[in-house]
Amino acid sequence: MRVIDLLQLLADTPRNALIFFEGSDQNWPIAGFEQDVHNEQPRLLLQMVAKKPHPLNQWEFSLLLNHREYYQHYVYVNQDDQAYPLFGFRVAQNKILLG
Repeated sequence: MRVIDLLQLLADTPRNALIFFEGSDQNWPIAGFEQDVHNEQPRLLLQMVAKKPHPLNQWEFSLLLNHREYYQHYVYVNQDDQAYPLFGFRVAQNKILLG
């Protein structure tokens, strides 16, 4: 999924919902992201932290991503030093669970 697609989908979600990555064993809070290039394809790697006291809200996450230079980047989640592509999300209990 590209950043522009993710931003458009997030526009209809609660602004104060917390952002998590839905892993197979637990939900991981999203703390931020970094830019990367892999096979000449620019991408954004979402970073997770287990001990972060407060994950990003939807409005904070959207604000950080909403830059023209990021729009065509594909979004990946960095877990265990592996990059997994992001395909979508679901909303449950005031949480946005990326997957």
